[in-house]
Amino acid sequence: MKKRKLFIRITCIFLALLMVFSLLSSVLSVRAVNKAEIEALQEKKNVLETKIAELQTTVDEMESSHSRYLDRKAVIDQKIECNREEIALIEQQVALYDQQIAETRARLAEASRTENEQYAILRTRMRSMEESGTLSYLNILLNASSLSDLLGKVTDISEIMHYDQTLQEEYVNAREDVQQLNAQLEEAQSLQRSIQEELTLKQEQMEAQTVAAYQMIAELENNISEYADEIAANEEEEAALQKDIDKLMAQLAAEEAARKAAEEAARRDNLPVPSGGSVGGTGSYRWPVDCYIVTSEYGYRVHPLQQTTKFHAGVDIGAQSGQSIYAADSGTVATATSNSSYGNYVLINHGGGSATLYAHMSSMAVSAGQSVNKGQVIGYVGSTGWSTGPHLHFEIRQNGSTVNPLQFFGGYTIVD
Repeated sequence: MKKRKLFIRITCIFLALLMVFSLLSSVLSVRAVNKAEIEALQEKKNVLETKIAELQTTVDEMESSHSRYLDRKAVIDQKIECNREEIALIEQQVALYDQQIAETRARLAEASRTENEQYAILRTRMRSMEESGTLSYLNILLNASSLSDLLGKVTDISEIMHYDQTLQEEYVNAREDVQQLNAQLEEAQSLQRSIQEELTLKQEQMEAQTVAAYQMIAELENNISEYADEIAANEEEEAALQKDIDKLMAQLAAEEAARKAAEEAARRDNLPVPSGGSVGGTGSYRWPVDCYIVTSEYGYRVHPLQQTTKFHAGVDIGAQSGQSIYAADSGTVATATSNSSYGNYVLINHGGGSATLYAHMSSMAVSAGQSVNKGQVIGYVGSTGWSTGPHLHFEIRQNGSTVNPLQFFGGYTIVD
């Protein structure tokens, strides 16, 4: 009976050790995954850093050769977008460190609890040994009644000594776990502080670069006589873009008409109706950004500096840089590209001759040919292209012509 109890006790100890080992293995594997993810983000950052350096070299070369402001602004916009992507990667690293620190603290609390429990068990056993006396093992052997009894007592004593040794090892292991987790926590917190400082620096740098970029355009507009050629070049770019969009919309309308004709012919001849190609517009629009301040209206307007009458094909919404831009209706992305005048812009075909355009994006979240749902994020507010500050240029096109977007909405505020 006594041997059976000792066997059960030792088995329990073994299972407890196995559980502790499994917990430690899990801890180490989770930490390794986080580390791998952080290193992967760092590699992406390194690629962006190289690209940013190359773009800066291009900007410097263009400045020394007095290239057009319009072309230089386009390269600077690319550089700012790379900075924005790098900031997003750093923010992901910060989030991973937050997760790692939270997990390590939880494991540290559990390891500390285990250490305290093992210490309490060990102290209880030590007090028991003190009360029994150091010669208790010898007394047991001397009181053996026979050889077989002696051999049995030797086995019992061996098992007790093994149990005592196991208790001590469990306590040492538990204390080492706590020390290791403390070291991991300090390392993660130190790395997090460094990456947070890097994030703050990058954000300040990007903000300064963004301001400098649209001040470049403001300088052109404020010095009309000196930069007349640059301003004329931008107007030519914008006019060419409008023609390209008109051509694209006419092509899409022709394709839609041909598709409907084919479907009608199939129905008339009792043939299978061709599937696919539908853009699924709802026929109504939603406001494209979470800002309702209109800074420039649709239609002809007198430029405040150039004092010339120009046509504005959409409305400008004074949203903040980085705000999400939403698809005004469901449809298919007809184009998602960049132009020196409109910067990063997206054109969505909603079918039935309806389309919407979103310009000066900091970055685009969709690509040409992609189907989008009404309210889906398609990009982010920025100041790319010919722009003197973050805003969204928003157009609605119907049957080949632009129309006033404000006629479809309410609740906005017009600010001069």
